[in-house]
Order: sequence, then structure tokens, then C-alpha cells
Amino acid sequence: MAERLRVGYLSGSPVVGGTERYLRELARSLDGRGVEPVILRRPALGPLFADGGGGGIAQVDISAWEPGSRVPDRWSAAGWPSSTATTSPANLAHLRSAVVPLVKQLATEIDRPRLERVLARLGLALLHVHNGGHPGSPSALAAMLAAGRLGIPTVLTVHGVAKPRGLLHRAEERLDRRVAGSASVVTTVGEAPARALADLRGFDPTSIRVIPTGIPDPAAPAARRQARAAFGLDEDVPVVGSIAAFVPVKGHVGLLESLAQARRSVPDLHAVLAGEGPSRRQVAERAEALGLAGVAHLPGSVDPFATLAGFDVFVSASTTEGLPLSVLEAMSQGLPVVATAVGAVPEAVVDGETGFLVAPGDVDGLAQRVVEVLADPVLARRLGEAGRRRFEARHRLDDMVAAFQGLYHEVLRQPQ
Repeated sequence: MAERLRVGYLSGSPVVGGTERYLRELARSLDGRGVEPVILRRPALGPLFADGGGGGIAQVDISAWEPGSRVPDRWSAAGWPSSTATTSPANLAHLRSAVVPLVKQLATEIDRPRLERVLARLGLALLHVHNGGHPGSPSALAAMLAAGRLGIPTVLTVHGVAKPRGLLHRAEERLDRRVAGSASVVTTVGEAPARALADLRGFDPTSIRVIPTGIPDPAAPAARRQARAAFGLDEDVPVVGSIAAFVPVKGHVGLLESLAQARRSVPDLHAVLAGEGPSRRQVAERAEALGLAGVAHLPGSVDPFATLAGFDVFVSASTTEGLPLSVLEAMSQGLPVVATAVGAVPEAVVDGETGFLVAPGDVDGLAQRVVEVLADPVLARRLGEAGRRRFEARHRLDDMVAAFQGLYHEVLRQPQ
């Protein structure tokens, strides 16, 4: 029997979201297909891999600090503020914009030697790092640089879309170039993230591979009645919903404002906003301020497929995005999707064919499209069926897994 490739998987995110679920599904699927996965995870991601969620895969806990999280006690004692990020409007955001890029570089340089020691002990054949569109957080950047120093081939998957930088953030560009130089290959979840990396971060376009996100297809759809009962809702009540981490870029506040508008036309409309994250309390407070208490349901972390069974329309209101797993999960269940046209979302949701696209921040447009779909069951069914077909053609987990399996072997054949 051929020896399995020992591959490390790392996500730099401090919260559980689509990127972390993507990483878990990829690692679990490759386990037993010639790959021996090792999850390098931060403590906050423990619940995702607990109780069998990791499928028995080896895990290594890494502790790292990111700008935006609470700083280590030893740094606070030296005079650092207790947090580098706060949602208070009086937090001198312009000062934070100047400080965080510099702190990010400092954190990366502090983390690199420690992660280098961790990686050296693991005997990895390859390291696969997952990150957002900047192209990343200090722990992920540090891991890339550490792997480069150890001669470990690396694959960097960028899930988000890079944005133009202000003058104060130009200090990060040198770090970007070092990370780009450390990667054996860079992959993205769509064409839009690939273009952004090339245009805004200076990555060599020929070094970027687009591997469309794939997700598992449940054997059977969940029961609508059971899904509705979980939220105390009758089967005939119209329900729109989203599944997303509660962070500002997911656009929950705008989604609530759209819901309030849509209820003028559909008075019995309810919404389910599932997920966890630092802005959940603020979203709940905004729902109450809009008079949506008892109408907007925030159940926390959920089983995606069991919850989607209770939706009539799936909504994604992100202001920036790569390609949300939840959009693909909704398509796989034959749900019509109304989403903002950001990142690679238009590559999955075809406007007028599998759902509707609106501009990010377009509260009125989002509300109008939701009302339009709810008012026309024939349209809703047509959009949902087309979405299901597109999912089957482009976004199956097996196709994504096979693509990465082939890529790993290609990278390992390259001279290091």
C-alpha cells in the first residue's frame, strides 16, 4: 500500500465560518484517498472538530494572536490596549487603520519562529493554508513563511476578494510579496478572487488556479415541518433566511432593513438569521429597534441542511465575499437565492436564472426581489430547480476534492 501524504491544514480565522467548514470537508474527504490530514487549528475552532466533527483526523492546537482579537496578557501588561478592535464609534478608527497594518506585520514576525518549530515536528509533505482576501491573517501568513524556510511545499487558498488599500495599509504590500513568493501555488474559489489577487496584490496570474467550491450533497432533503417547528413557525408562513457568521461584512443590518421593507408587502414574513459571531448581539438589538422582535429569529449555530428546509427564499447580503458555502447549500436544496453581486457569487447565482442579484447595500432592491419571488411560486420553483442543476454541474464536493488531490501531486513534483 502506498504511503499516504501527510498534509497540514490551517485556517487563520478567529471564528468558525464557511472557510473553516470548507477546510473540514476537504480534509475529511481526502482522508483515506492517499492523504493523511493534520488540522492545525486555533482554540476558537475547537467546536467545529469536536464530537467526531473532525472524523478522527489528527489535530494540533495552535495559539495565535490576530489584530482584532484580545491581545495576550503579557502584551497588556506592557501597555497595549486590551483590544485592537471595538465596534464603538468612538474608537478613533483612523488611528486603528494606521496601527493595525503595522501590528499585523509584528504579529506575523512574532508567530513565524513558533510556527516554524511546530511545522518542523510534524513531518509534513505539504501545507495547505486557507485564508481571506488580504491575503490573510498573521497566523496564516506566518505559517506560509515558516513553511518556506523549512522547504515545505505550500498551497494557499484565498477564499475572499482582495480590496483596494488606502495609503496607510500600503505597509502590508511587502508582506504580500513575501507570502506570494512562499506559495508553491495559490488557489481561489472563483475567477473574481483570482483577478483581485493579480490586480490588487501583485500575484502572478499564472500561479493562481481557480478551483470552484464543492459541497456535500445530503442523501435526502430534511423535513420542512420539522425545520419550521424548530423556530415555532407554521408551514404556511413565508420565511426568508440566511446562514452566515455574524461579522459586519455579512450585511445582517442591511438584511434586517430589507426585511422591514418587505413586510409592508408581505406582513406575515419571518426571517431566520442563523450563525454565530461577534456582531450577533448588535444585530439582535437592531432587529428590536426596527420592530422585528419575534419576526427575525437568530438561532445561533445550526445544521445548515436541516435549517434550509424551512426557508422559502435564501438571502445573502454580504458587502464583500468570496463564495459562501451557504449559497451553494441553498442551491443544492433547490431554493431560490437573492444575493448581493459580490466576489464569486455571480459565478454561482445567475441573475434571473437561478436567483436574483442586487448591488451590495441595496436595501430596496433586496426587499423588492424577495417580495417578487415570494409572490410567484412558479418563478420560485423555476429559479430553485435551475439552481439545483447548476450546483450538480459545478459545485459537487467530489469534483473539488479530486482537483486538490491532483494539485497536491503536481506541487510535489515541482523542484522546491
